[in-house]
Amino acid sequence: MKRSIPLSLSFLLLCSCQGTSSIVEKSTVDISMKTSFSSEDKEFRVLTSNIYIGKGKGENFVYTIKENDPDIIHLQEAKGAYENFISPLLKDISDYSLINDSIVDDVPVCSTPIIFRKSKFELVDYGAERLKDAYQGNDTKTLSYVVLQEKKSEKLLFDFCFHGAIISNKYDGYQDKTKEECVEISKQMRTKNVQQILDKLDALQTTYGKACEIITGDCNFDSTSDAYGLLMKENFTDSEQSALLYKNTEGLQTSHTMGEYPNQGLSIDHIFGRNGTTFLSQDIIRTQLSLDASDHDPVIADVYLNE
Repeated sequence: MKRSIPLSLSFLLLCSCQGTSSIVEKSTVDISMKTSFSSEDKEFRVLTSNIYIGKGKGENFVYTIKENDPDIIHLQEAKGAYENFISPLLKDISDYSLINDSIVDDVPVCSTPIIFRKSKFELVDYGAERLKDAYQGNDTKTLSYVVLQEKKSEKLLFDFCFHGAIISNKYDGYQDKTKEECVEISKQMRTKNVQQILDKLDALQTTYGKACEIITGDCNFDSTSDAYGLLMKENFTDSEQSALLYKNTEGLQTSHTMGEYPNQGLSIDHIFGRNGTTFLSQDIIRTQLSLDASDHDPVIADVYLNE
């Protein structure tokens, strides 16, 4: 099995943060251009992983996180996975901070939480909300965001995690739709999901000024979709396509039957960046341990914020 990018940083985790922890002045820094890079330029590592509502082996997830040592973790389908996946990680490692905000009063935990290294980042702001265009019969389709400031460089980052919409004719209200109609409705919804995130980014820019931006998640769309095209139109780059030093080129899907190796195809789990977010390396983690943990492969990227 293919190993992922080499590791270099120490580990961490904590419990829920409450509210904002600091206030930064509105940034007026323009994004400047560093043009030559090496692996030593890495400022932090991000990871995104759909953890399949805890159906897999939580100990494998914890091991995979420790082996790949990310500084920011983005999770999807996390509700139901706290006991066996997230809590053991938080218990073992003391320098992570879990952002787990309620979406609405009747939803006690967020399905797309973000975990970050509190020794590396200062939490400036955070939030979560339902995706407006998604099936509302469950609470898995949400977005979360954090505004983080790197403690060493004082660079500002808007960081998003979301789980893209999908519709089935097994869902209430869609039983009269054909499979093809559900596919088309899902595509339209996911484009609107992206627009909802873009609107939230605009609001954050109004408050804090220009900052580097990252969007991650189980997007449920690939590089041929209108939703992906909208992100490209808005000057985002996909780490799988744009990483400068290394990127995974196996050409396999990032979703699979749990425990089995994925088929040939396109990724639906992505890490996107804009406004000076430079991806140095990107990889898709595929070991037997990770395959047994979920029906999605974790994606990781090493990042330099080009301010």
